[in-house]
Amino acid sequence: MMGNRPASSDKTAMNVSLPHLRVSVPDRVITRAVGSSTVLLDVDSGRSFSLDAIGARVWTLLSSTGSVQQTLDTLLAEFDADPAQVEQDLRALIAQLADGRLIDLDDQAR
Repeated sequence: MMGNRPASSDKTAMNVSLPHLRVSVPDRVITRAVGSSTVLLDVDSGRSFSLDAIGARVWTLLSSTGSVQQTLDTLLAEFDADPAQVEQDLRALIAQLADGRLIDLDDQAR
């Protein structure tokens, strides 16, 4: 889903209950659609990141709703895929985005 990034070592998204996890996009992150990809630019670091079409859909859902659970529910309705695999992939992408400082996470259960 996300190019130009190694696998994340950030386990934050893996250890939190999805209904309580909220996402926000920092002001320093700019998003642009380029063909079938979406490019994310961290203007503070100058680093850019690329999302494929599915990653771009996840980004749109996360950034518009702020809700990881609502994003998961929408993805499950839109894609004919194993729910456990969709959740695992979503958690992995969230971890990568957080590791790249492209999103801020808030565990509202705390």
